[in-house]
Amino acid sequence: MLEPGRVGDEYFMTRGHLHAVADRAELYFGLAGHGVMLLDTLDGGSEAIEINPGQAVYVPGHWVHRSVNVGAERLVTLFCYAADAGQDYDIIERAGGMRNLVVATGDGWTTKPNPEHTGYQLLK
Repeated sequence: MLEPGRVGDEYFMTRGHLHAVADRAELYFGLAGHGVMLLDTLDGGSEAIEINPGQAVYVPGHWVHRSVNVGAERLVTLFCYAADAGQDYDIIERAGGMRNLVVATGDGWTTKPNPEHTGYQLLK
């Protein structure tokens, strides 16, 4: 569950992660609210996929990901992944945030480049 709200024009989000066993995928299923799954590849790709009740979002292995609540209600998702996947929660912090920010517009949301993002570094 993720409460609605913003800090400035950026919507509330989860901390996000890459799986410690990076090839492990994850599946999210929307139960309530309106959100966005923000995804980055380690080599420069980026996507933002809406998630609403009854919708599934597949997160392939090797993708950094976080949920963002862009609605006025609590965002509720059910997710599943392999038991051995683990999480690297610090990868986003080490990179100065994800490649893009999810921000409010006059009539919804959009993404914009994160000027603090420095690129992803895997721990050895």
